[in-house]
Parts: sequence; structure tokens; C-alpha cells
Amino acid sequence: MGDLNGGSVLLDGEGNGSNRGVEDGKRYLVIGAGPAGLPVAKSMREKGLDVVVYEMSDEVGGNWKYRPSYDPFTNTAAAYKRLHTNTPKDATAYSDFPMPKDYPNNPTHFQIAHYLHDYATHFNLYSIIHFNTKVVKVHPFTNDLGEIQFKVSSKKIL
Repeated sequence: MGDLNGGSVLLDGEGNGSNRGVEDGKRYLVIGAGPAGLPVAKSMREKGLDVVVYEMSDEVGGNWKYRPSYDPFTNTAAAYKRLHTNTPKDATAYSDFPMPKDYPNNPTHFQIAHYLHDYATHFNLYSIIHFNTKVVKVHPFTNDLGEIQFKVSSKKIL
């Protein structure tokens, strides 16, 4: 399959909703441990797929992870200090993991980041996330069996 600590990884690219996974040696990659990547990884695991997540920062949260200044390692800017959602918390929360009742209707970025951390902890996603791992290139190819796969090049940041 490849090196999960940087370098290149071969991943299956069927993406057809089949329930192929650990038993047939296929591995799937989710890029990013933010508000989109976390539920995708959770759903894939629930379907029995062998999935890993590459996250270029040192924590879950994506754009909701506040950093007081520009981060040269991840090439991302911080969420601004007073950022909050522009959608109600009930519309923002995942259907299987409600936001805490004490959160305001429009949670702050600190609260959203904490919620995403709690989500990843609750569904045991930290065990499949490779932090400080930046995806550099994704190259599709067809293997000898005619299956589409992807060669993923990544590098460790730090």
C-alpha cells in the first residue's frame, strides 16, 4: 500500500459505494480532518472500509481551528478572533451528534473547534488521522486488473 508517514501511498479509487474494505486490501484516503472530512471518514468506517485521514495541521477542525497568526507550515491563515457561525447550531450540527445545549444559537469558532474535537473523539477518529501530513499530489492510474487507483504523494510537516 505504501508509507503512511509521508511519501507515496496507493489507494483504491472505485468510489462506487461498494462495501469493499479491509478484507480485500483496499485502503481509502480522506484529505482533511475538518467539518467535511470527519463525517466522511466516520461513515466510511461504519461501512467497513479501511480508511485513513491525512490532515496537514496538528489538530482536527479545518477552517474552524483558530491560530492567532498565519501558519507557514500549513500555508493557512487563522480564523479571525471573533468568528462565529452564520447558521443556527441545530442546522450546523451533524444529525447523529448534536451540539451541546449550552452553546449559543451561532457558536464561536472556539466552540465549533471543540465540537469537532468531541466528534472525532466520540467516534474514535483520532486513531486513523495522520496529523502534519500534507497531500502534495494525487495521480489516478489504471492497474493491471483495469481498476482505477490513485497514487498519493504526501509529506510530513514539521
